[in-house]
Amino acid sequence: MKLFVANLKMNLTLHETLNWCDNYLELFKNNNAKLILCPSYPCLTAISQMIKDTEIALCAQSCSEKTKGTLTGQVDAHSLAQAGCSYVLVGHSEERAAFKLSNQQVAQKALRVLEAGMIPIICIGESETVYQAGKTQEFLEEQLFDIKRTLNGAPAYIAYEPLWSIGTGKTPTNQELRTIVTNLKLFIKGCAFLYGGSVNAETITQLNQIKDFCGYLVGNASLDGNELKKMIYQV
Repeated sequence: MKLFVANLKMNLTLHETLNWCDNYLELFKNNNAKLILCPSYPCLTAISQMIKDTEIALCAQSCSEKTKGTLTGQVDAHSLAQAGCSYVLVGHSEERAAFKLSNQQVAQKALRVLEAGMIPIICIGESETVYQAGKTQEFLEEQLFDIKRTLNGAPAYIAYEPLWSIGTGKTPTNQELRTIVTNLKLFIKGCAFLYGGSVNAETITQLNQIKDFCGYLVGNASLDGNELKKMIYQV
């Protein structure tokens, strides 16, 4: 069963997110794919109640690398678990860029998620400069070095999202993707791999040919529930 991680980002207000659920959740019941919904923090508790009798799972968009303390504006992993989350996005490219996250901080976030009994979805990806220089594999392994030691065999998803692909409609070739996943599976054991980067109803036809991906991290295309449904029908 393929996973579809729908990252709504900060595109919808609380009321708009609840309307999204009212309009589209029925579309995703009893499918041959699993939907994991990632709304903003204020929506988590309400949506947790809306999906409690469904196969849809809840995912937070991030968490603090700390457990508690004088950290205004931060959210700890245990609170997210209590709000109904089963997953947390860790180290998304937009968060890495906005908050200058180090690979060590990303690893600590993943550890907090595991300690709270949830599963981290760890995002990695290279810039176009790195890609053009032919250093993608080296860069990804560097991003995963601390994660590898932190996980120590614990369950996790790795979401490969090449930065140069996000929102551009461009994707790596199938051969590039196969090579990347094959090498990463040798580098870090026990993880399942997702793909993120211009995933939509058009690009998913090509991406479905990469059998090593167990699912997709979908960004802006998830804002339209009908578009998301089209993708799910194609797996």
